[in-house]
Amino acid sequence: MKKKIPSWGILALVCLIVAGVLSVVSCITDEPIALRAQEKAFAARQEAFALADEFVQMELEDGCAVDACYEAYKAGKLVGYVAQITVSGCQGPIEIQAGFDLDGEIQAISCGGQKFSETSGLGAKVKEHAFRDQFSGLAVPVALGETIDAVTGATISSTAVVDGVNAAGDFVGSLLCPSV
Repeated sequence: MKKKIPSWGILALVCLIVAGVLSVVSCITDEPIALRAQEKAFAARQEAFALADEFVQMELEDGCAVDACYEAYKAGKLVGYVAQITVSGCQGPIEIQAGFDLDGEIQAISCGGQKFSETSGLGAKVKEHAFRDQFSGLAVPVALGETIDAVTGATISSTAVVDGVNAAGDFVGSLLCPSV
Protein backbone atom coordinates (compact mmCIF):
# COMPACT_ATOMS: atom_id res chain seq x y z
CA MET A 1 0.00 0.00 0.00
CA LYS A 2 1.35 3.39 -1.04
CA LYS A 3 1.35 6.26 1.37
CA LYS A 4 0.45 9.67 0.01
CA ILE A 5 2.05 12.82 1.32
CA PRO A 6 -0.69 15.16 2.48
CA SER A 7 -1.14 18.36 0.44
CA TRP A 8 -0.26 20.52 3.46
CA GLY A 9 3.06 18.67 3.70
CA ILE A 10 3.87 19.40 0.07
CA LEU A 11 2.89 23.05 0.57
CA ALA A 12 5.09 23.29 3.68
CA LEU A 13 8.05 21.79 1.78
CA VAL A 14 7.60 24.25 -1.12
CA CYS A 15 7.42 27.14 1.37
CA LEU A 16 10.64 26.03 3.05
CA ILE A 17 12.45 25.78 -0.27
CA VAL A 18 11.22 29.20 -1.40
CA ALA A 19 12.14 30.78 1.95
CA GLY A 20 15.63 29.29 1.69
CA VAL A 21 16.12 30.58 -1.84
CA LEU A 22 14.89 34.05 -0.83
CA SER A 23 17.26 34.21 2.13
CA VAL A 24 20.21 33.26 -0.10
CA VAL A 25 19.23 35.91 -2.66
CA SER A 26 18.85 38.47 0.14
CA CYS A 27 22.34 37.69 1.46
CA ILE A 28 23.77 38.11 -2.02
CA THR A 29 21.99 41.38 -2.85
CA ASP A 30 21.91 43.27 0.49
CA GLU A 31 25.45 44.64 0.22
CA PRO A 32 25.20 45.84 -3.41
CA ILE A 33 21.84 47.49 -2.65
CA ALA A 34 23.28 49.30 0.38
CA LEU A 35 26.32 50.38 -1.64
CA ARG A 36 24.07 51.70 -4.41
CA ALA A 37 22.01 53.68 -1.85
CA GLN A 38 25.23 55.23 -0.47
CA GLU A 39 26.32 56.17 -4.00
CA LYS A 40 22.95 57.82 -4.70
CA ALA A 41 23.10 59.73 -1.40
CA PHE A 42 26.63 60.96 -2.20
CA ALA A 43 25.49 62.00 -5.69
CA ALA A 44 22.59 63.99 -4.17
CA ARG A 45 25.01 65.76 -1.79
CA GLN A 46 27.40 66.39 -4.68
CA GLU A 47 24.53 67.88 -6.67
CA ALA A 48 23.69 70.19 -3.75
CA PHE A 49 27.31 71.29 -3.30
CA ALA A 50 29.25 70.59 -6.50
CA LEU A 51 32.38 72.40 -5.30
CA ALA A 52 32.95 69.86 -2.49
CA ASP A 53 34.93 66.67 -2.93
CA GLU A 54 34.27 65.20 0.54
CA PHE A 55 31.34 65.17 2.94
CA VAL A 56 31.59 64.39 6.65
CA GLN A 57 28.39 63.62 8.51
CA MET A 58 27.84 65.68 11.63
CA GLU A 59 26.47 64.37 14.92
CA LEU A 60 22.98 65.82 15.50
CA GLU A 61 20.94 66.17 18.65
CA ASP A 62 17.60 64.38 19.02
CA GLY A 63 14.65 66.41 17.74
CA CYS A 64 16.81 68.30 15.27
CA ALA A 65 15.05 70.19 12.46
CA VAL A 66 17.00 68.30 9.78
CA ASP A 67 17.47 64.59 9.11
CA ALA A 68 21.22 64.89 8.58
CA CYS A 69 23.89 67.49 8.03
CA TYR A 70 27.25 67.13 6.33
CA GLU A 71 30.30 69.35 6.40
CA ALA A 72 31.42 69.95 2.82
CA TYR A 73 35.17 69.98 2.18
CA LYS A 74 37.24 70.96 -0.84
CA ALA A 75 40.87 69.79 -0.71
CA GLY A 76 40.58 69.30 3.05
CA LYS A 77 39.18 72.79 3.73
CA LEU A 78 35.65 73.38 5.05
CA VAL A 79 33.70 75.21 2.35
CA GLY A 80 30.11 74.78 3.53
CA TYR A 81 27.35 72.43 4.63
CA VAL A 82 24.76 70.17 3.06
CA ALA A 83 21.60 69.73 5.11
CA GLN A 84 19.16 66.91 4.39
CA ILE A 85 15.53 67.34 5.36
CA THR A 86 12.37 65.40 4.52
CA VAL A 87 9.13 67.32 4.02
CA SER A 88 5.60 66.24 3.14
CA GLY A 89 4.62 66.97 -0.44
CA CYS A 90 1.26 66.45 -2.08
CA GLN A 91 1.72 62.70 -2.62
CA GLY A 92 4.28 61.79 0.01
CA PRO A 93 7.73 62.58 1.39
CA ILE A 94 10.21 64.76 -0.50
CA GLU A 95 13.84 64.44 0.55
CA ILE A 96 15.76 67.67 0.04
CA GLN A 97 19.52 68.15 0.09
CA ALA A 98 20.41 71.84 0.34
CA GLY A 99 23.98 73.07 0.02
CA PHE A 100 25.09 76.28 1.77
CA ASP A 101 28.45 78.03 1.65
CA LEU A 102 30.06 79.56 4.73
CA ASP A 103 28.22 82.85 4.08
CA GLY A 104 24.86 81.05 4.23
CA GLU A 105 24.26 81.36 0.48
CA ILE A 106 22.44 78.48 -1.19
CA GLN A 107 24.74 76.69 -3.62
CA ALA A 108 22.11 74.32 -5.00
CA ILE A 109 19.38 71.93 -3.94
CA SER A 110 18.50 68.37 -4.82
CA CYS A 111 14.99 66.94 -4.45
CA GLY A 112 13.79 63.35 -4.54
CA GLY A 113 14.55 60.44 -2.27
CA GLN A 114 13.65 56.76 -2.29
CA LYS A 115 10.01 57.38 -1.36
CA PHE A 116 9.46 60.34 -3.72
CA SER A 117 6.04 59.92 -5.30
CA GLU A 118 4.89 63.34 -6.50
CA THR A 119 2.63 63.32 -9.54
CA SER A 120 4.54 62.88 -12.78
CA GLY A 121 4.34 66.03 -14.93
CA LEU A 122 3.22 68.16 -11.98
CA GLY A 123 4.75 67.82 -8.52
CA ALA A 124 7.63 65.76 -9.88
CA LYS A 125 8.81 68.91 -11.67
CA VAL A 126 10.36 70.07 -8.38
CA LYS A 127 13.19 67.67 -9.29
CA GLU A 128 13.87 69.49 -12.56
CA HIS A 129 16.58 72.13 -13.01
CA ALA A 130 14.05 74.79 -14.04
CA PHE A 131 12.67 74.79 -10.49
CA ARG A 132 15.79 73.89 -8.48
CA ASP A 133 18.12 76.39 -10.16
CA GLN A 134 16.03 79.29 -8.80
CA PHE A 135 17.50 78.68 -5.33
CA SER A 136 21.17 79.05 -6.31
CA GLY A 137 22.78 82.22 -5.00
CA LEU A 138 19.93 83.10 -2.63
CA ALA A 139 19.96 83.34 1.14
CA VAL A 140 17.15 82.09 3.35
CA PRO A 141 14.40 82.84 3.84
CA VAL A 142 13.19 82.35 0.28
CA ALA A 143 9.55 82.96 -0.50
CA LEU A 144 7.26 81.32 -3.01
CA GLY A 145 5.90 83.92 -5.42
CA GLU A 146 8.63 86.41 -4.54
CA THR A 147 12.10 84.90 -4.96
CA ILE A 148 10.92 81.46 -6.13
CA ASP A 149 8.29 80.72 -8.80
CA ALA A 150 6.08 77.70 -8.05
CA VAL A 151 5.74 74.81 -10.44
CA THR A 152 2.46 75.43 -12.26
CA GLY A 153 -0.22 73.12 -10.86
CA ALA A 154 2.03 71.93 -8.03
CA THR A 155 1.76 74.59 -5.37
CA ILE A 156 1.77 72.08 -2.51
CA SER A 157 4.97 70.40 -3.71
CA SER A 158 6.62 73.76 -4.43
CA THR A 159 5.66 75.11 -1.01
CA ALA A 160 6.98 71.97 0.68
CA VAL A 161 10.37 72.35 -1.01
CA VAL A 162 10.59 76.06 -0.15
CA ASP A 163 9.67 75.34 3.47
CA GLY A 164 12.24 72.54 3.61
CA VAL A 165 15.00 74.73 2.17
CA ASN A 166 14.15 77.48 4.66
CA ALA A 167 14.26 75.02 7.58
CA ALA A 168 17.58 73.62 6.35
CA GLY A 169 18.92 77.15 5.94
CA ASP A 170 17.86 78.09 9.45
CA PHE A 171 19.67 75.05 10.80
CA VAL A 172 22.85 75.80 8.85
CA GLY A 173 22.56 79.45 9.93
CA SER A 174 22.62 78.30 13.54
CA LEU A 175 25.92 76.50 12.77
CA LEU A 176 27.42 79.55 11.09
CA CYS A 177 26.28 82.04 13.76
CA PRO A 178 25.58 80.12 16.97
CA SER A 179 23.56 82.04 19.52
CA VAL A 180 25.54 82.96 22.59
